[in-house]
Amino acid sequence: LDIYYITHHLCHAANGFYLSPYKKSAILTADSAGEDDSANFLVGNKNEIKLLKKIKIPHSTGSFYSTFTEFFGYKPESDEWKVMALSAYGSKNNKYYKVIKKMVNLQPDGSFKLDQTYFKQHIHTLPNFYTDDFLKLLGKARKKNDKFTKKDFEIASAMQQVFEDICSHMIKSLYRTTKLNNLVLSGGSFMNSVFNGKVNKLTPFKN
Repeated sequence: LDIYYITHHLCHAANGFYLSPYKKSAILTADSAGEDDSANFLVGNKNEIKLLKKIKIPHSTGSFYSTFTEFFGYKPESDEWKVMALSAYGSKNNKYYKVIKKMVNLQPDGSFKLDQTYFKQHIHTLPNFYTDDFLKLLGKARKKNDKFTKKDFEIASAMQQVFEDICSHMIKSLYRTTKLNNLVLSGGSFMNSVFNGKVNKLTPFKN
């Protein structure tokens, strides 16, 4: 009996690329975490997939999103789709956008870092994904059965905007590296993303 160990994000990449119509494509995977990574930049060419680089945990798009899922009184790593729906009721570029954007530091190489002042998902011995400093910035967390307020809608909308900015930043970097117009996105984070336009025309993120 032969046993093969396949990494989490390579499985995501293979599932996306080999089921796509492309013979060659850039591939980006992103979710909460694999073994020790949260995102992979890859290229698929016929029956081969080459890894270009990884983003390591705790810097994770999934962790970022799940922290807000819990903040809104939902189950993290499960109810993110509810938060995405919630974000549709808020306005773009509202006052919380700049506040939440400060939680993320985009890197020149296409990666990003989450300010660990606000996130603690990876510390399994501590309760909650968010920190006290997170609550100081955004206020008291919503309880499960509380009525939604305009503030909730605005925070959800701003979070969604920053989240998609992070994803756009990674995609633009991958395009600059590969120059491939074909793109495969795979992993749980991309279930919560909406992009319009070509890869090389995505709106840039500015700190």
